[in-house]
Amino acid sequence: MDIEKEIAALRPCVERVTDCAAFALEAMENGESPERMSAQIGTLEQNLAIIRGRQALLEQQTSFVDAARAALPRVLPPHGS
Repeated sequence: MDIEKEIAALRPCVERVTDCAAFALEAMENGESPERMSAQIGTLEQNLAIIRGRQALLEQQTSFVDAARAALPRVLPPHGS
């Protein structure tokens, strides 16, 4: 349950970071300081990589939990035995 909640919470984070990067690129194209905007875009890129890494880890955890749940009936005796 907690894994699914965290996965759902990360989706808007990806969208926000992506939107911020798009606005930063647009600002740079419109004459904002390329050095400052480049640094900001670099930070956003790092944040996005961290979020995507966390998403991948959560997907792996979900797969592990699903596999463990599927294997339980083979390991545990039937309920009531």
